Amino acid sequence: MTSMQQELPERAQRWVCAALGEGTRITSVRPLAGGISSLVHLLAVENGAARCELVLRRFDNARWLREEPELAEHEAASLALAQRCGVGAPRAVAYDTSGAGCGMPAVLMTKVEGENVLRPVDLPSWLDELARTLAAIHRSDADRIDADGGARADCQPDDAESERPDAGISDVRPSRVGAGDADARSFRWRYFTYVDLTRQPDLSWSAAPARWQAALARVRGPRPEPQLRFIHCDYHAANVLWHGGRICAVVDWVNACIGPVGVDVGHCRVDLAQLHGVAAADLFLEAYVRHAGPDFRYELYWDLLSAIDVLEDAPGVYGGWAALGVTDLTPQLVRGRLDAYVASLLARAEED
Repeated sequence: MTSMQQELPERAQRWVCAALGEGTRITSVRPLAGGISSLVHLLAVENGAARCELVLRRFDNARWLREEPELAEHEAASLALAQRCGVGAPRAVAYDTSGAGCGMPAVLMTKVEGENVLRPVDLPSWLDELARTLAAIHRSDADRIDADGGARADCQPDDAESERPDAGISDVRPSRVGAGDADARSFRWRYFTYVDLTRQPDLSWSAAPARWQAALARVRGPRPEPQLRFIHCDYHAANVLWHGGRICAVVDWVNACIGPVGVDVGHCRVDLAQLHGVAAADLFLEAYVRHAGPDFRYELYWDLLSAIDVLEDAPGVYGGWAALGVTDLTPQLVRGRLDAYVASLLARAEED
């Protein structure tokens, strides 16, 4: 047990066992690769003859927690709503919003099978499947969100609930945020941009700063009327799992919210432009338009905004890619691809 305690503090182990019920025992712990914003471990647990594997995610990023202190509750609620999406997703088992029980804010969730595929043999088919899955997520609550998003600030537990002696362990039961009661109309998290659009970003890394200034000028202008849906808000190739050539699960729902569908499409496109190049990003868009059908209205604005979102810091190689085995990218290559991508977006604007 000593080596396991080095992987996961005793306090966190006690919280997991208490959340799962008397007699639960953790038999092994293994860190999972790919995440860069939290600590993620795979746990093997048993209670009598029952055995299963669960995933524990602990939020240790102090800056992120200052900006969004409800990360654990947010992800638990997102996972509950994700069960309605018709795509595979983990199911929240328990969560600790404050960290009072686990030692830091945490979500305990079911393990989903599958593997990451970032360098596919058949790139067009891979892109088509990425697009098909995202379109399925966006269709899931299309008829449940009204013009202003239909979201109400009513997902908080009441005061009596939050003051229970065991409030450090928050059960995710259907009576609270379980899949049976999850509804986009009562989902209170809304989309917001990651960067301050009034601030002048550092463009010294770019070989084409004037293009970025032109893109920034466009996103500072009027926004188009958004198509509001339940969106993942961090949908990209590292957050999907594959089996048999198909996506079997989508993970990392902590940023999910009610927001413009174009944000999900744009976020995935700018990620693909860095990982595979502009042509791959364009093929993904073509596939998404095909799978989403006539209800989807493409707006260049959301692609431009998603590109600007990467300017919070000087772009480089996303750490999650290296953790998942992608070793052929350099900061120079990624930055060149981003310059080419924003040029392609501005060319679309001229065509319009």
